[in-house]
Amino acid sequence: MHDKENDNGAKAEIDAVIRASVVMRLAVVDGDRPWLVPLCFGYDGEKLYFHSSSRKGRKQVILEKNGRVCFEFEDGVQVKAAEKPCNWSFSFRTVIGEGVARELTDDEAKRAALTCIISQYAEEKWAPASLSLKGVQVWEIDIEEISRRYKKQE
Repeated sequence: MHDKENDNGAKAEIDAVIRASVVMRLAVVDGDRPWLVPLCFGYDGEKLYFHSSSRKGRKQVILEKNGRVCFEFEDGVQVKAAEKPCNWSFSFRTVIGEGVARELTDDEAKRAALTCIISQYAEEKWAPASLSLKGVQVWEIDIEEISRRYKKQE
């Protein structure tokens, strides 16, 4: 993983935004057409994970042809109204990155990734062996570049 900002505090800030996010937006390219989809996700500090049904939908078909992806996370979005609409502003924290997605095929790796996804949303710990893999595809994103951007309320 490469952080464009090369800042010791950047990794901690990036991790905080990702962990506070409820959704990951994943952008893929189908030929010459971009496509964006919101997903549930997991993050282990180095890689991202998401899942889908084993039914071959648009996302899976695109990723099988081209695994290059862009992803985005956001947290703390707040609009600050002003007397004049042109003076409105907002605060936010975002993380944007690029990487390569690949389908996991090893059952142990799939269960570990699903456990990571579940831990993003639930405090309860799940035993990986109890997770059914029937009808589920699990994907891993190797992060190549990642950066953060934020704007605080004035």
